[in-house]
Amino acid sequence: LLSELRFARAYGVTVLDHGAGVIVLAVFLPLSQWLGGFGAKVDNKFLLSVHLVLEIGALLSGLGLAGGLFGRAAPTENLSAVEACLLRGEGADSSSMCASYIRSDRYAGFQAAWGGLFREAHSDSDSYARIVSIEKAGDCCGFGPVLGCQEDSRQMPDYILLDGVPKQVRVQRQSCGEEAFWYPQSGKDTLECAQSASDSRRLLPPTTVAASADDDGSGDSDASLTDVGGCKYEMPASNCKSDAAPAASTKGCAVQLEKEMNYEMRAFGGVIMGFTLLQVVSITSTWFLCWKRKAHDVVPDLSASSFQSSALPLTSSTAAVRDPYLRRQDPGFRPTMGSDEAHQKFTLRQGILLLRQAQHQQEQEEEEQEEAALSEAERGRN
Repeated sequence: LLSELRFARAYGVTVLDHGAGVIVLAVFLPLSQWLGGFGAKVDNKFLLSVHLVLEIGALLSGLGLAGGLFGRAAPTENLSAVEACLLRGEGADSSSMCASYIRSDRYAGFQAAWGGLFREAHSDSDSYARIVSIEKAGDCCGFGPVLGCQEDSRQMPDYILLDGVPKQVRVQRQSCGEEAFWYPQSGKDTLECAQSASDSRRLLPPTTVAASADDDGSGDSDASLTDVGGCKYEMPASNCKSDAAPAASTKGCAVQLEKEMNYEMRAFGGVIMGFTLLQVVSITSTWFLCWKRKAHDVVPDLSASSFQSSALPLTSSTAAVRDPYLRRQDPGFRPTMGSDEAHQKFTLRQGILLLRQAQHQQEQEEEEQEEAALSEAERGRN
């Protein structure tokens, strides 16, 4: 979206913001994932909560970016119906539907995208291959309706990118050649389209908005070609422009270009939407990790000592081991991870504590027994 300027020319410069947004998310998400992983490791609910908020923000941002791309890829006209407007017709179809389509801002945007590709094709083989493939795939030639040029002096929409497009597109929406319904001569070298016309068909005066070859290569610098009426096609790239008498079924490529670019935009949106599913999984798992209890409260001890202790009769000592109140009496116990190692250390400390308590209780009982024996002997002597 950032490197292919044809998207900004066709759909507007806000497409560049979508590309930048994807990059920001790509840089931001690893930090969020690290916070979530560390928070899950140490069982820290604050870090998990921060991670949860960040993931929800990333989810909403991803949905917004994908929705924006899908919205721009939605055509404003029935493309199958308006394709007939691009057929040869000495001005094409003059119906209100065709006039509305050809004079629309969306049509002007894709015209700028085609013009940018056409200009880049002079020096870039990939752009040349792309524009030729569009003409072959759509069985079309040039952008607009064949032999259907009609002057439109309005300025191009201000939201589209005009950098790198031919001058004839930047100056006004539609410029025409010297011959009626012809387009200005375009290109140079192998992409040049400068067709001659008979004086009997010269219906229009020379246009004052002809493109200049020294600016962008879309005009003819040879002033001796006085019989050049322009080009019957609008910025054609393939050999279709050599057809001196276009057939009635010959059409422009405006619809084919929009179909292909809409498909690419939907593909970009689908990829972003697919990545948002990862945010849904992350949000769900983080939610459960935030609200679950500590592992030592819910995970049973599967060590051999636990089975041995469970086989002992339920005395006051063994009951005390299972008493959660007693477990809280150890000042050295600091559960942080809920791991097996931490649980074993906890069990060992509790065992030592119980042994000390049992020894202390036994010593007290022995002292009480000695005192009782001494008291009994004393009464016997008396």
